[in-house]
Amino acid sequence: MRRHNENETRMEKDKMKNRNMNWKTLAARLAGVALLALLAAAPAAAQDQKVTLTSRTISLEQAFGQIEAQTGLLIGYKNKVVDLGRTVTVGNPSGTAKEVLGRLLQGTELTWMYNGSAIIITPKPQPRQVVEKPAPAPEPEKPAAVRGAVIPAQTRTFTLAPEPQPVPAPKGGYETARRLTETPHWALKTNLLWDATASVWLAPEVRLGHKTTLDLPVMLNWWDFKDNTKWKHTLFQPGVRFWSCEAFNGFFWGLHAHGGVYNVGHVPDPPFSAYANAHRFEGWLIGGGASVGYQWILGKRWGLEAEAGAGYAYLDYKTYNCINCGKQVGAETKHYFGPTKASLSLVFMIK
Repeated sequence: MRRHNENETRMEKDKMKNRNMNWKTLAARLAGVALLALLAAAPAAAQDQKVTLTSRTISLEQAFGQIEAQTGLLIGYKNKVVDLGRTVTVGNPSGTAKEVLGRLLQGTELTWMYNGSAIIITPKPQPRQVVEKPAPAPEPEKPAAVRGAVIPAQTRTFTLAPEPQPVPAPKGGYETARRLTETPHWALKTNLLWDATASVWLAPEVRLGHKTTLDLPVMLNWWDFKDNTKWKHTLFQPGVRFWSCEAFNGFFWGLHAHGGVYNVGHVPDPPFSAYANAHRFEGWLIGGGASVGYQWILGKRWGLEAEAGAGYAYLDYKTYNCINCGKQVGAETKHYFGPTKASLSLVFMIK
């Protein structure tokens, strides 16, 4: 009786152990299936990001750049394969990345593939060609002695052309679309509003990245005007710009610093005050601010840019009663908050 109870207890323990192992096995399998589903969905999620092109009629260069900017995906291709200047028309400029790419390349000799890290533009694979070998020449008639023998039927031989090999992932042979576009590396600008004051305003601008540039404007006026009016200054206003789409194209915002020296006096009243018209101010300033702007592309090398900004400036200056003489009547410092930048600039692109 005792041995019988021990056997039953051992059998119950074995059942419990098998049940626990079954649950563990099922949980491990479910975890594996979930992991495989996540891995399979990752590339799809990257291709399914929503994009919107700015125009229904657009060049491949602009379209690839906008897709890169909106999705963060890199688009690569051989520069001998894709004509960046080619203009295509899409019926609907909005959709997922793979839908928009399909519309862009529809009707062209190009297709695309996603390798897990980048979108690769490649030529469409050529259809498999069936090469038909000519039928062999008919054999001469058999002699009468063997005319009744069984002759095998003639067969026609077909040879299939080899399938195109898959395109490997880029390892230096491809370049990203942004490197192949005509985005300038440099630009030289002049502010038409500042030029209207008979001053010199020149600003070289250099591209630091896909969407970042360094702006280096310099403002100069070293001469006297009639009636002892003075507008002398040497100012420097460097800044960093961040572009929404690509450098030198479209909307941007930036941060800037400024500093310089000035000698200003007997300026017109209006727009300046009567006090500024009767005195001369000589000193220096330093400060910084932020700005927003937009640049329009006028041609292959020309553009038009508008920008406005505000910020802070610390001014240290001496006040003189007379424009010509050197009699000082005061010295002041000021903390200025307000507009620090206003420009309507003509831009020349340097590739």
